[in-house]
Amino acid sequence: MWQGPQQQQLWKSRNRCSFPIGYHQSKGHYAPLADLNKDIVTIYTTLFSFSHQGKDRRKRLKIWHDMMSRKGKEVVHVLRESSFPCLAFGRTASILFTKQKVLFEVYRRALFKEKDEPPAWPPPFPLISFHASIPTLLHFSSPLSLSSPHSLLSLLKTKLYLSSLLLVVYALDHTTRKERKLVLTDPFSLGPFFYSKTLVFSLFLHVFEKKHILSSSTAPLLLNEGIDRVSQECVKDVSPEEQDSFQYQCQAWQPSLSKVVEEIKQLYAIALPMIITGLLIYGKSAISMFFMGKLGKEALAGGSLSIGIANITGYSVISGLAMGMEAISSQACGAKKWPLMGQTLQRTIAILTIACLPISVLWLNIESILLFCGQDPVISSAASTYLVFSLPDLLFQSLINPLRIYLRTQNIALPLMLTAAFSLALHAPINYILVHHLSLGIQGIAVAVNLTDLNLLVTLLLYLCFSGICDKTWQGWSLECFDEWKPILCLAIPCCLSVCLEWWWYELMIVLSGLFINAPEAVATMGILIQATSLTYIFPSSLSLAVSTRVGNELGANQPSAAKTSSMIALSCAVLTSFMAMSFMTTMRNAWGQIFTNDKAILSLTAMVMPVAGLCELGNCPQTTGCGVLRGSARPTLGANINLGSFYGVGLPIAVVMGFVMDIGLLGLWLGLLAAQVVCATVMVIVVARTDWFVQAKRAEQLTGINAVVEEDQSKIPGLISVMLVN
Repeated sequence: MWQGPQQQQLWKSRNRCSFPIGYHQSKGHYAPLADLNKDIVTIYTTLFSFSHQGKDRRKRLKIWHDMMSRKGKEVVHVLRESSFPCLAFGRTASILFTKQKVLFEVYRRALFKEKDEPPAWPPPFPLISFHASIPTLLHFSSPLSLSSPHSLLSLLKTKLYLSSLLLVVYALDHTTRKERKLVLTDPFSLGPFFYSKTLVFSLFLHVFEKKHILSSSTAPLLLNEGIDRVSQECVKDVSPEEQDSFQYQCQAWQPSLSKVVEEIKQLYAIALPMIITGLLIYGKSAISMFFMGKLGKEALAGGSLSIGIANITGYSVISGLAMGMEAISSQACGAKKWPLMGQTLQRTIAILTIACLPISVLWLNIESILLFCGQDPVISSAASTYLVFSLPDLLFQSLINPLRIYLRTQNIALPLMLTAAFSLALHAPINYILVHHLSLGIQGIAVAVNLTDLNLLVTLLLYLCFSGICDKTWQGWSLECFDEWKPILCLAIPCCLSVCLEWWWYELMIVLSGLFINAPEAVATMGILIQATSLTYIFPSSLSLAVSTRVGNELGANQPSAAKTSSMIALSCAVLTSFMAMSFMTTMRNAWGQIFTNDKAILSLTAMVMPVAGLCELGNCPQTTGCGVLRGSARPTLGANINLGSFYGVGLPIAVVMGFVMDIGLLGLWLGLLAAQVVCATVMVIVVARTDWFVQAKRAEQLTGINAVVEEDQSKIPGLISVMLVN
């Protein structure tokens, strides 16, 4: 039955192999897998002599079926002393040569990493099964113990002649216990492929594309020790990119329920404090507007105008530029490149400080600009006064924004909420003292905002100093913060554009609403509706910040599957949030306007338009969350392009046409916004769904300066010791 003494000797030598140590589940102790085989596994192998007569496929097939249908074939009971260490562990694992197929199952990875750690069942990796139409036994010296498919690639790249007419590969997912099938007809001669989507298929196709083709004209390599050396040499040709790519592809994205729940917990551990922080900031703005209203109509108008100008020209720019550090900082945290986080913080602060200079010049000259544009002198004077006294706050924000991102990208969000709550608690008393007791007027409101943000900045700095958070990341101020700005600017400028384009859209809608016949009512209604959208925006915005951190952390840690899980779960949560926001806007359509005014015309217009504003939230929440995914994966330029095309390429023309040409009025502007949000959300979801997360993980390595190529000890690579081809 054996084809010579060499094969017999090699078969017998199996007893002398040094088998890996395994954990015997029934006995509760560690024992060689060879002993486990004696206890739990009976391996039957049907060995037939098979002649390679006839190269014609049909002739070979006929020979095979004739041979399999003969009666009285000898079934060889392989002695229990002969072990197959790559197969047996705690469950029946066997090699069966049946009438129709040969079943060969191997573990792709070791059953456990440490000898003192009992392995779990099912194993945390897929099982690979080869079904061939010939009795071919592939025997490895040990379990395929590496995360990258060295042995599998060795098998493919070594020129083996397998007279297979049909090769079927199954990838068995241990979580779902479902099989995905791949069928290759004459794979080694590059015959036609028929396959259903499977991860293993990409391995074969990838190998073929790399010209590692197995020649069907190569003579068979019989059992000999030389093949081990050949396969080891082949392994050296496998690049780390090929290994990592296959490792990611083999991880079928089917997260378990426990992983989904854990990811939701991690997302909202960041998002919930950020939501509360956003509500507190919203409360600060409302308090300022309340005290402005107490000063009279001119002060309220001037203050409202100045806040709009400050948002458009100052705070949106500072906030957008600060987001440039988000991807670098979060990915550096995931990669545990702590010094890079401190350097990025310093560089961002330097960039924002310089950006404050032109903004300050603009604010100092805003009165003359407003008068040139035909604005009322009293309102222009009030707006200019507020902006001039708000200049210190511009500097405070250039420090607060980077510090927030610095903490949040380390998954630290609770201190941000507590410091915001402390500063807000002082905001109303400070306003009362400055405005009413000291009679400082609108200047007092601006100074109160400065003092509130100064309190926030001081409390954040105190937390950083005494918490020990900076011990690993902060190495002191250095002149290096003025070097290597290009990576940050390449991210900061698109982030800034993305934020500003969306922010400016709402200000543009206020301007357009002033062109209607009923301009006073339209502008007032627009302001009321923007207050509602600003409130609901806090929730998707916080989720966006959370998913940006999570995606960046996972990509920095070279976990592309986890990054995909985080992004998909965040988008799902965003969809649920959007329906909640729509329900809120629809339910409050009659009551919301009464918070701000008693004018019946404004209340009627608000009630008519607010349901459309609620529909806008169906797109706003997913697209805002999608922007966070793009920021976390260092693709803000793509987000800026999507916002530009959606809001100004689609939304603005529709808003103008429906509002003015079709004479729908204010409702037409919001229908234009609805079209922009739907397009933006659709494109954003498609982009996220089609993301190649393995490529993004590689980009993260480049962004954080990680050398992904790790030299492995070749002695640990299990090579192919023998191939048994029965001829």
